[in-house]
Formats: sequence, structure tokens, C-alpha cells
Amino acid sequence: MLWDNHLERINHNVGINLAGHCPAYLFKSKTNSTEGEFMKIQVKDIQSVFAGINEAAEIGLPAKLNYWLARTAKQLGIEMQTLQESRQKLLEEHAKKDDEGKPVILVDKDDEGKDKPETQRYDLVDEAAFTAAFESILEEEIEITMDALKPELFDELEEKGILMPVKVTYKLLPLFEE
Repeated sequence: MLWDNHLERINHNVGINLAGHCPAYLFKSKTNSTEGEFMKIQVKDIQSVFAGINEAAEIGLPAKLNYWLARTAKQLGIEMQTLQESRQKLLEEHAKKDDEGKPVILVDKDDEGKDKPETQRYDLVDEAAFTAAFESILEEEIEITMDALKPELFDELEEKGILMPVKVTYKLLPLFEE
């Protein structure tokens, strides 16, 4: 089966042995609701899955699959925005404050003494506390409304002459059903 071949390619290229089966943590449980199917996914997987969806959309997939990916990307985009807002709030909470109570922002200087905006960062009071708080968010599970991808998808794509790159498949693994 093409699915097993794809998992073997992931093992070879990424160094993770998934051939024949996949550990349960890679697949999120589906539950029924009155609104349709829900899939649980960890917050820490959102960005990688979102990137995988964007890369898959560039492959030239069938219209129905592209539509499914676009709907899923829209949901994940909202979750990514929420994650970024939560991270920003945590940074501000854990940052040192100036005399006006505003977070202190550090900026490196170049050789000419000019600010390097790309180096802006908060001066954190307790970086370990910030990290622990943010990691607790990343471990949370969210539910997104969607049907899981089926491993048979690879057979269907192969019949149409479309091969999904290994790195894209790896990023999309949390969206596949067992």
C-alpha cells in the first residue's frame, strides 16, 4: 500500500520509524457532535500542520482536496492567531516594566550604533516561568471541525499521477485518521 511506502520514506528521510503503524500521539481522536466531526489536535502541532497545508496546496491537488485543505487552514489560522495573542500577553505579563509600567523591550545595535529592529525582544523577569506557562498552552488540545484525511488518499493521488512530498506528508500526519 502506498501509505506504508510513504511512512517508510518518512522514516528514511526524517529518521522517524512510522512504517506499518503510527504512534497514537500522531493521530488525534475524532468525536461526533451535532455539528459534524471534530478532530483533536495539540496546539503545538498547529503551525506545522498549517505550513503543510500551504505546501500541499501548491502541489496541484484535486479541487475537492484543495477545498478541504483551505477550510482546515482557515480554522487553524484562527487558532494560530489566538496562540500568538496568548503568547504576546504572556510576554507582557512576564516582562520587566519601566517607570510608566510598560514592558521593557531590548534591541541590539549594529556596528554603527543603530537599532536592529529584528532583534527586539522583551526583557523577561523570569524566562523559565514564561517558558513553562507557554509550554502549558502548547500541550493543550483543541477541537477543529473537520473529517480526518484517510490514508487511501495517497492511492487516489498516485492514480492521478500526483505524489505528495514526504516533508508535506509528515507535517499533515496529525490530520490523518488511524
